[in-house]
Amino acid sequence: MQRTWVLAPAVVLGVLAPQLGTPAHQPHDLASSLAAATEAAAWHCVPPSRDRTARFLGTTPGGPTPLEVTGTPGQPAATPPGATSFPPPAPAAAPEAQPVPKPIPDFGSGSGQNARGKLTGVLTRPDSANAFTFTLRAGEVFAATVREAGGLLELRDPGGTLVQGSAVDRTGIFPENSPLLGGGNASVDHVAAVTGPHTLTIRRTPRPSPAGAPTPGAKPDPAPGTKPAPGPGPAPRPAGSAPSRATPLAAVPVPPPASANSLTEPAATPSPSAAPKPATPTSSAAPDQNPAPDQNPAPSPSAAPGSSDGAYRAEIGVFRPTDAPAQKVVLEYGGATVDVRRFGIETANPDAALSSLGTFLARWGLQPDDEPALITRITATVRENLAGAGGGQVEVLEATRGGRSDFGKPGVSRVVIGGSAQEAGIPTVGIAESVDPGNFAREETAMVLLDRLAGPADNVVSLNHYLRTPVDRGARIDFVGRALGNIAAHEAGHLLGSWHTDADSGKHDLMAPGDVVGAFGFGADQLGGTPDDLRARFGQDRYAPDEGFTGTEDTRNRTMVGLRATPGQG
Repeated sequence: MQRTWVLAPAVVLGVLAPQLGTPAHQPHDLASSLAAATEAAAWHCVPPSRDRTARFLGTTPGGPTPLEVTGTPGQPAATPPGATSFPPPAPAAAPEAQPVPKPIPDFGSGSGQNARGKLTGVLTRPDSANAFTFTLRAGEVFAATVREAGGLLELRDPGGTLVQGSAVDRTGIFPENSPLLGGGNASVDHVAAVTGPHTLTIRRTPRPSPAGAPTPGAKPDPAPGTKPAPGPGPAPRPAGSAPSRATPLAAVPVPPPASANSLTEPAATPSPSAAPKPATPTSSAAPDQNPAPDQNPAPSPSAAPGSSDGAYRAEIGVFRPTDAPAQKVVLEYGGATVDVRRFGIETANPDAALSSLGTFLARWGLQPDDEPALITRITATVRENLAGAGGGQVEVLEATRGGRSDFGKPGVSRVVIGGSAQEAGIPTVGIAESVDPGNFAREETAMVLLDRLAGPADNVVSLNHYLRTPVDRGARIDFVGRALGNIAAHEAGHLLGSWHTDADSGKHDLMAPGDVVGAFGFGADQLGGTPDDLRARFGQDRYAPDEGFTGTEDTRNRTMVGLRATPGQG
């Protein structure tokens, strides 16, 4: 889970005006700028935080009984060549040896196949594992969760690439109508980019952390007189415990040591203690998308990960998003009223009134008559980013002050671009209602708040920090518009199914939180609106290392399938 440290926003932000006659932008050390930006982490994107009832397999009325497959203990084999495209964070999150997988030929969504399965087995040693192989078709969404002694899942594609390793259950971030499984000690989801054999490995627990290493979600001791801020999203927790909530604006902890390469906190090594305890299997989902709850009793405390018997239960499912009209994404610029409880903040104002984009123009040195050109640049950037993912149908629409928004109609999601963290009651710039692999929920909300992005030029998370003075209005409109469009596309990317990627990788994937170079698009001269500006894209990159996953995420493919394109046919 992304861990963030929040600094209270300024009570009043000064209005920036062109400083004619002042020196041009002074060069600055990029590493120092990014390190300073870490002190205002949470500036970019926090995940939503809400409970979701654990969803396990049962018997669908009128449907087939899930397959039942028992793992066969075997000797581990050497890691196949090319098993990972990126090395995992040190120390490795899992043993490198891979067991010989057991085929499940009847699992899948094809004719005569069963799209549900229950896997059982016994892991007799702390380092033992079972593996299963099955065919996924391009465009299908796979999900798995494991209970009892199972504490770590690893999914590999036909080329042996680790596409997701997980020792956590983050399915509370899925929308309520997602059919994907979750609620165990660990859960994985994957949107298949190619057709072929995929392999799921089940292990007892991750390798223990070295002495003194922090565990996921751990935070440094605060300075005297300060209070630590809880993480913004649902970190692993025992079943039945209260969910974590977004940090209130009043919390002002001392930031952690800065990373020189990104705005994210340095990665923490997974620890066995981070795995949540099994949840009681219940379900409130509709029977057409989510089967009735498993009738087996919840595992006893003695069957928790690391227990002596070593027995585990895993459940797998494959889902293909149904055909649907083009997804519509409305960009609302004219101010909006948002029920921010949809982001899991129960104490927040249900009717948060967010100010319009136009109220921030002067802070970027722009005039009211610059707003149409700025809106055009933002909208074009979002459209380019989503359509540039490789296929699918999407309509990016505009709703300005006094304009009519299509939000509320079937198949229409929105990104509100305006307002401040104080107005929203959420200390961030961006937040999306869910991460939705497969885009099963098509009417959701995301926000891009503007107060920090329009802050004073000495703030490295402000767009003004990267703008030349005196003001070149055309370059300023282009830079601000593309940056806001990139961040809006990032939030839309969550709604279409992507998790965060690694801001430290240097790839500048659009889903990397806190990567100012990728999000803002300035080049080596560290100035926005100049010829060397770069363009971030949805692509392939490591998962954000401190959010519970390892492996390579294909954000381009997740976006493509979320827009109902079939990989390889776009």
